[in-house]
Amino acid sequence: MKSTVYPLVIGWFIAAGFFPGNLYSAQDWFDKGNVFFESQRYQEAADAYTKVLEESPNLYEGYVNRGLAWSNLDQMDKAISDFTKAIEMKPKSGQIYNYRGLVWYNRRDPDKAIADFSQMITIDPQFAEAYFNRGDAWGAKGKVDKAVSDFTKAIELNPKFAEAFHHRGILL
Repeated sequence: MKSTVYPLVIGWFIAAGFFPGNLYSAQDWFDKGNVFFESQRYQEAADAYTKVLEESPNLYEGYVNRGLAWSNLDQMDKAISDFTKAIEMKPKSGQIYNYRGLVWYNRRDPDKAIADFSQMITIDPQFAEAYFNRGDAWGAKGKVDKAVSDFTKAIELNPKFAEAFHHRGILL
């Protein structure tokens, strides 16, 4: 008898408006999304971040994190859309240009990738990864001199950047 009474009572309270229909706050969903993301459960992460954005549509981090989840799910159009929204909200946040640039690169659009990596470098000229990523994009266009130059700059900024040494070595 107890097992049927509690759901009925709780259902009555919800129907009467005593409890909110959504028992989780935006912060709860954001935290769940982060746990799912860290566990490589990217669809569940994207779903959780979507719930965050339904409640808090101006939450920059929700768009960034959902964009990363979409990227890991190979849903590049959705990733670009979310990264673009995040850029509109905080245009001086360079890391988002790097994320979106990687998506453009993976979509085999090196020109747009180079534009985003270049914007990242303008915002933070000490970010070695942006030079490395732009070097890969230059390489995809067959611009070996520009690629080598960017790999070299990445190495200057981070002398332990093994991948930059490797990619530069392949081109030399």
